[in-house]
Amino acid sequence: ADPAVDAAAPAFSGPAANGETISLDQFKGQTVILEWTNDGCPFVKKHYAAPPSNMQTLQKNAAADDIVWISVISSAKGEQGYA
Repeated sequence: ADPAVDAAAPAFSGPAANGETISLDQFKGQTVILEWTNDGCPFVKKHYAAPPSNMQTLQKNAAADDIVWISVISSAKGEQGYA
């Protein structure tokens, strides 16, 4: 089924980069951006590595607006995303 626009995201939890488990429940009532990133993706590389650092600028602007930005790293084990 197609995702519903403006509907709540399904509940999930997973390990954060620091080893702690985070869940979407923690951010109830807040705006959350879920970004999937992969170190091998040419689009990820383009938007993180090339000036003017598109993704980093978006992340800083989101943080300034109290928006939670969660990067879901789907890279191979041992590899990191660009977040």
